[in-house]
Amino acid sequence: MNSLTKALRPYTFQGVTIQVADLFVDGVSISQHLKERYPDAFASGRFKELMIPVLFGGFDDKEKEAAYIKAYMPEGTTNTITPLYHCHDGCCLYIFVEVERKNDCIVWKRIGRNALYTIKKTNEIDWLPEFEGFSFPLPAYSSFIASLEK
Repeated sequence: MNSLTKALRPYTFQGVTIQVADLFVDGVSISQHLKERYPDAFASGRFKELMIPVLFGGFDDKEKEAAYIKAYMPEGTTNTITPLYHCHDGCCLYIFVEVERKNDCIVWKRIGRNALYTIKKTNEIDWLPEFEGFSFPLPAYSSFIASLEK
């Protein structure tokens, strides 16, 4: 099983380094992991920019924000596809995750890029190849999501 946490990581822009909040799985920043594991997919355009976790909120539309957070806790055996990262001003959704509930755990099956920002568009989400999913124990995952809703 994996663990999901919120922590700060360094981000450098034009020679200035600041600390930004990010999601970490087993102590590793998801956004940094994606950029290192899939350099070609995250080396240009919008995907090389700072990505903000959707779970941290900050949207003007609070109903939409609540719906995004709720999608991280699928009901029954339903899978949901929900945004994982957005741009720094919240207008663009960059990265999506497919979330599945399996008995006593939550599984992030696939992560993909918004195909609107890619040249080759075969569908709406450009799923990353060979992505190994994450599994989180349901009680810890539920507590983490609940802590973000406050």
